[in-house]
Amino acid sequence: MGPQSSWSNRPNEFGPVPRQGSIGREFLVIVEGEVAVEVDGRQVATVGQGSFVGEQSLLAHSPQNATVTALTPLSVLVRNPGEFGTLLHDAPHAATDILIEASQRSNAPDSTIHTKS
Repeated sequence: MGPQSSWSNRPNEFGPVPRQGSIGREFLVIVEGEVAVEVDGRQVATVGQGSFVGEQSLLAHSPQNATVTALTPLSVLVRNPGEFGTLLHDAPHAATDILIEASQRSNAPDSTIHTKS
């Protein structure tokens, strides 16, 4: 499995990751910290611990539909496409949660991200 990574000691040190329109190469689970999620330059959500981003691009083999920017220092679990596929195969409960969330996100009229409570 891929590494747990700390993106930054300071918000925005590395800029937005992922970026809307770019090719999706990673599934990210937020372990600590918060990110802003923007669609077409408009912030649609702030998500944090336990939330994830990047799944829609990997599932649909399509460009990222949102830009994610660190608001606080982050610790994230990073999974490449192969590792993401293995996760979906080997962890059916996690796969179900990811697929439900991806479906809700793609069907939301304003691309709102549902946050974990």
